[in-house]
Amino acid sequence: VWDVRQRRVTRILTASGAKVTAVALRGDGRVGVAGRADGSLVAWDVVSGRPVARLAGHEQGVRDVALHAGGARLASASSDGTVALWRLPGGTLERRLQGHQGAVNAVDLSEDGRLVLTGGADRTARLWTVAGKPQGRVTLPGPVTRVAFGAAGAVRWVAGATFGPRSYRQAR
Repeated sequence: VWDVRQRRVTRILTASGAKVTAVALRGDGRVGVAGRADGSLVAWDVVSGRPVARLAGHEQGVRDVALHAGGARLASASSDGTVALWRLPGGTLERRLQGHQGAVNAVDLSEDGRLVLTGGADRTARLWTVAGKPQGRVTLPGPVTRVAFGAAGAVRWVAGATFGPRSYRQAR
């Protein structure tokens, strides 16, 4: 864990197993999550340095993870074409979102915790409710590698290796 203000590493979190492929940190810096190449995830109490949950739910590697600001929900995107929604701290699998054709490269959770934004190798960005209901999709010129919510969830950003950042507004 890197403390930017102090410009130094404050803690090294280690766990045996597959290599880490994605990380996320809760807004208060107390909870961190690592997604791994074997499809598993580890949630950490960053302050103590102890793992608080080990999660298994993907058949292939985790490509991206997102923590809701409140820390009660985690989303993980996988090469297996799914997004898993988890409850923390216990690590209970809530549901699996399916719809991408191929790997899901990117995931983000809205500030209010009600929406999930995903981007995939299938060149689509998709919007879902946390209940798993599709809310819309956009087809782009290439694979979507990053997604993000902004402005209280009203604006969505997507980007890919073959196209620059694009933003989309919530229809009113």
